Amino acid sequence: MSGATLNLTVMGMLFSPYWIRKPNFDSLVGNDRYTGYLAELTSLLMKSIGANYTIEMGDCSVNYSYNDLIVDVKMGKVDLTIADLTMTPSRMDDIDFTIPTLTLGIGMLYSKQKENELLIFLEPLSSQVWYTIAVALIAVPIGLLIISRLSPKEQNQRSIPQDFLDWLWFTIGGFVGQGT
Repeated sequence: MSGATLNLTVMGMLFSPYWIRKPNFDSLVGNDRYTGYLAELTSLLMKSIGANYTIEMGDCSVNYSYNDLIVDVKMGKVDLTIADLTMTPSRMDDIDFTIPTLTLGIGMLYSKQKENELLIFLEPLSSQVWYTIAVALIAVPIGLLIISRLSPKEQNQRSIPQDFLDWLWFTIGGFVGQGT
């Protein structure tokens, strides 16, 4: 990010030892009012990405639940949530989780972006790899066609387009393992 400052609103849930109000909470302002594992993790994370952040805190003792954290992220009231939150399939439908920072299931949430689900199968490989595969699918059959046409031992009575399609089918079979 050149020249721009990233300002984020981070939501947490008061629960020791993750988020704790400091003893002198009332005399402090801003993000300095909280301590705990996730408070320190948030500070380090925001420092590493060069972001300014504001902490908003949910309190389960005053009718605020972990599901409210998810609603706040989904509705865009906060940019992300850093809390001791359990990943469930229904929650994963609404928001994206990071890999847990602890084996206890602590994760960070941000609003899920709608994607074109038709091309979702392309995600495991980069676009450069897919372009290389596409070029190879055309270049290999052309090379095999030229070699077969130049070979004095091959007597080919078929047309060039039909021969190209055969070599293309052979190449695609090699890419997909020929059904095995």
